[in-house]
Amino acid sequence: MAGNRGPFSQSQLVNLVLEQMREILAIKARLNEFRTLQALYPQWNENTPAQITAHQNNYDPGNYGVLRLSSDAGRNISGFQSGTKGRILLIFNVGGSNITLLHENAGSDAANRIRTETGGNVIIMADDHQDLYYDSTIQRWRTFD
Repeated sequence: MAGNRGPFSQSQLVNLVLEQMREILAIKARLNEFRTLQALYPQWNENTPAQITAHQNNYDPGNYGVLRLSSDAGRNISGFQSGTKGRILLIFNVGGSNITLLHENAGSDAANRIRTETGGNVIIMADDHQDLYYDSTIQRWRTFD
């Protein structure tokens, strides 16, 4: 029994510890990214603007991270102003009509346009949401889930 090291060799234990340390460092990195995003743009900052009553180009989200939008009928948004590196917008449809985010639509300035994951328009139905991230490299709002 004096030479028994258990079910793992010393090199296996070292590898397990190193793997766990890498995982901890990855979690810390993600947490730091989250804190940076929070510092750049606080997502708890929420707004319910006036109801949308016409299609919107270069829609101004103001200084908010969460928008609770509604519309009087099915309406389109072709882009959002104020895109800055790392900014996140959480768009909630709190009304009864669909709101459609238009993919790469020329109705908005190039830097305000939306690039969807599918390459097609994204419909935000009532009581649904869509998340957007501003990608400063391509100067577009990107949809993500």
